[in-house]
Amino acid sequence: MAVPQRAPNQPPRSRQASRGRQHADALTALSGLQAVGVPVTVEWGRTDLTLAEALNLGPNALLRTSSTIDEPVEVRVNGQLFGRGKLVLVGGNYAVQLTEVIPG
Repeated sequence: MAVPQRAPNQPPRSRQASRGRQHADALTALSGLQAVGVPVTVEWGRTDLTLAEALNLGPNALLRTSSTIDEPVEVRVNGQLFGRGKLVLVGGNYAVQLTEVIPG
């Protein structure tokens, strides 16, 4: 009787099954944390100011960036890069349509 061959660079089934169980256990452990709030930041552009310029900012001040409206924005979750997207209008409010989610 022939022994089934596994693909090259693929761990034996017992190790794969163990990893699958570990992943399932990790998801179960995290299920209680899914309602925890995390800060989400959308970064569209940056600029540099002198301290004097920053101190002179007030209501209605305009901060110019080098970014254009068509450039992708970065979406950060808890300070870590999560993905990129584009700015869109939804019912008069700005929103971000994700175009890329960063693995990891």
